Amino acid sequence: MSRRSRGEGLIHQRTDGRWEARISLGFGPDGRRARKSLFGRTQGEVREKLTKVLRDRDQSLPVTRDERLTTGAFLIRWIDESAAPVLRPRTLVSYR
Repeated sequence: MSRRSRGEGLIHQRTDGRWEARISLGFGPDGRRARKSLFGRTQGEVREKLTKVLRDRDQSLPVTRDERLTTGAFLIRWIDESAAPVLRPRTLVSYR
């Protein structure tokens, strides 16, 4: 079995039989490491979820730590974290 590279996450089977994937999302505004855990019944299910989170992270989409965001909260976070650095000022104003 080979080791995964840095940033690829971790997949392991828990003692309760479920599978868990864990990924580091860097550091939060408070300086603490931000992590996300994903759970599933099978290793394949967890691997698919992990792949989606990694893809979102690589595309600079916000990776939510709590999946229960409203659409409005998601869009505000997306504008602030992903869109604002690359948008023109007038476009940013119209999006907000």
